[in-house]
Amino acid sequence: MRTYAGVITQDGVRHVEVVTADGRRHPLALQSRLFPEPLSDFDWGSWSRGTQKLAYALLTDAVGEGWAVSLHLLYALEVVSRLERDRPWGLAALEVDAWVNRPVPP
Repeated sequence: MRTYAGVITQDGVRHVEVVTADGRRHPLALQSRLFPEPLSDFDWGSWSRGTQKLAYALLTDAVGEGWAVSLHLLYALEVVSRLERDRPWGLAALEVDAWVNRPVPP
């Protein structure tokens, strides 16, 4: 199962790792299609450009860019901005997929 891990280093730098089913880790790619400005860090637990970038990157990796373009702001608001700001976190790709495919009230 593919998961995502938000990590805060001792010097306060935030980054996100993709953890594959066999336990290998690599950085989550910072998608730049919608964010052409100079690269900045991912963020969570607040409403910021970094939160939006993280939402877009998570959605792109988990369910594809088509969904990410359409839903990244809502995902940032409903999920990424609500992660605890000063703590590591984890999300399964299946959770991201479930959020995308959830029933939406009319």
